[in-house]
Amino acid sequence: ETFATKPPGATMNAGFLDLAIEELPLTHPRPAGLPDGLSHWRSGTAGDTSVSSWTDGRAWLTIRSTSSWTADRLFGEFDAFVQTFETDAGTVVHLSPDGLRVGLHGTIDGQPVEVEVAGTLGSTALIAVAESLPMDSTSLPDSWLQARTVAAIPDTILRPRRFSASRIDGETVTILAAGPGRSGFQLIAEPGATIGPPQNPDVEAIAIRATQGRFTPDRQSVEWIEDGVRYELVGEGLTVVQLVAAAGDLQ
Repeated sequence: ETFATKPPGATMNAGFLDLAIEELPLTHPRPAGLPDGLSHWRSGTAGDTSVSSWTDGRAWLTIRSTSSWTADRLFGEFDAFVQTFETDAGTVVHLSPDGLRVGLHGTIDGQPVEVEVAGTLGSTALIAVAESLPMDSTSLPDSWLQARTVAAIPDTILRPRRFSASRIDGETVTILAAGPGRSGFQLIAEPGATIGPPQNPDVEAIAIRATQGRFTPDRQSVEWIEDGVRYELVGEGLTVVQLVAAAGDLQ
């Protein structure tokens, strides 16, 4: 019986196999350009995922990729919200609302590949790195979770003055307004003439946007009806006063 051996000089830690970046699979994209001051730190594989990383001692950058992705969502640490757009260089990118990661869905030399570019360099630098990767990026399949992210919100729906991302699921519109720390919130809107019975007995009636609404403490949310739309504004880091103020600032 024979056993697989690791390449000379490689080390294995918790399933991560250290490799030179040249030894990574050809479907792991190498950036054509990097921000000044970054030096290669570490590369290797963990199962079907290839990883390469760079740092300048303070900021860091990682590129993770896989060619065996089967889930119906973006590869990497993305939630349901992304900003999807095509850059001036023709790269279709999917940017997380916090600007800490960029997802790419596409091919390298005809082979399917999913890529996550992440780091603390800022969204502009991460997008520039993503643009330099030698891959053809495309939009997401319609069935994927993040494919329901939209740039345009129906005119009949209230929205924050500034928001990070929005999505539509059937008749439900969800808008993410990111903020520093825990100051962000989600606004959920769907057709409705009544708020409906509370799911928790610990609720309070409140005045909100010139009407009567409801505050649910354990969910940190306020609900109200306006122009045939039921709204719920959820902000885990906000007080009821801040929730009502955020609702009042919608336009």
